[in-house]
Amino acid sequence: MSEEKTIQEVYRDRNLLAAAISLMAYRLESSRTLHEYAGGWTEPDVDDADADEWAIVWAILEGKQVSWHVPRELVEPVDLPKRPHDYDGHTREEKNQRLEDFIESR
Repeated sequence: MSEEKTIQEVYRDRNLLAAAISLMAYRLESSRTLHEYAGGWTEPDVDDADADEWAIVWAILEGKQVSWHVPRELVEPVDLPKRPHDYDGHTREEKNQRLEDFIESR
């Protein structure tokens, strides 16, 4: 995976994710322009350590990609589609900025 994160970074990631998903659900409920939104999960590269234990969940929020490594058992039993998506190279900081921009864009 990646470098160690501080507890503040972990909570910031989680809180941004929770707020973005909640807002996205609201926007999707009242929007007809769904082409700016998408989501799913994919497998990590086979050369990643413990690749068989992880999934990469991703979302497109207003045309911008965000993604997270999560334990595979979280995604396999749910109705989130498994489909490939090209990683755009975003860093954690860029991902969090995209989440903040999405939350603030009302």
